[in-house]
Amino acid sequence: MTMGALLGIAGMVIGASAIIRSLMIYGQSIGSAEPDPERVRRFIETAPPLPKHLLRAAHESAGSDAQDPSTTKVGPEAYGHDPQGGSR
Repeated sequence: MTMGALLGIAGMVIGASAIIRSLMIYGQSIGSAEPDPERVRRFIETAPPLPKHLLRAAHESAGSDAQDPSTTKVGPEAYGHDPQGGSR
């Protein structure tokens, strides 16, 4: 065999072993990525309250609702086009 053939075979073996090893590690990591419900509960209980300036006021949340199509704009003004010819 030539040196080029040996290098090609060695490269394929190394690549195949790297793929197999990464799949094994990925399989092990799936289970460890799930959150522990007890730790999540403790984290939420010990979280400090939100400052008032971060909470939405009633008039801010009374605008358009993304889930309700009757409250969204329809037409050219929804895309920033002014019907009188100007732009925003």
